[in-house]
Amino acid sequence: MIKVYVYLVNGNVDIYSVESEWKAREHAEKIMTYGYRMRVGKRMEWFGKQYVDKICWDAPTDDYLGTKYESGRQ
Repeated sequence: MIKVYVYLVNGNVDIYSVESEWKAREHAEKIMTYGYRMRVGKRMEWFGKQYVDKICWDAPTDDYLGTKYESGRQ
């Protein structure tokens, strides 16, 4: 399982797990396009894409995107 960290501009960080790095990339793309939703108690909260600061995930392999957008920083 891969942990995904969603950082919101209000300082909150939400952490959840997905089954692979590819799923983490899919989630990151969707979140940055459409925004982020999360459950807080019995309430669902939706944050517009402008409220998402960044998205990170654990990358246990050296699997890079291999595009001009990948910086390769360590």
